[in-house]
Amino acid sequence: MTDGKFTHIVLYKANPGNPKAAGQIIAAANRYLKPIAKETHTAFNAGRASENDRAVMGYDFDVGLSFIFDSRDAEKEYQKDPRHMKYVRFVLNGWMLKGSKSNDPQAEFIDYILHAKPGENRKHVRNPKIPDSQVVWVDEKVYQFGDDQKK
Repeated sequence: MTDGKFTHIVLYKANPGNPKAAGQIIAAANRYLKPIAKETHTAFNAGRASENDRAVMGYDFDVGLSFIFDSRDAEKEYQKDPRHMKYVRFVLNGWMLKGSKSNDPQAEFIDYILHAKPGENRKHVRNPKIPDSQVVWVDEKVYQFGDDQKK
């Protein structure tokens, strides 16, 4: 029998044009996401990639976040939490879909990132109106593991 836990891991590549970007991502995660985790009894950690002597360690990311939820449903609720959305808006600030004509290119980009279907690949670019000092994100990878996922 399994315990139904659901793990959500996000690995970020920070903006090299903003030397404070990695620290800003971690600070925002602790400000917005840590309280959600505490309220829902979710295990949460945010930190920088650290050096290691193991041969299998290779990093192409700067910051990692990990969550262990009681269930997939708990993770889905977390995704909808307004504090999670504030965090997402902070992290994705300064990006837009290539060729966007939207009045709110950030909202359009966030919607794409959160709701794109597998295989739906639209290119994204920096929004030239946002200075590097306000941009923390360059890329991310998301991994999810759980006993209750469909096979």
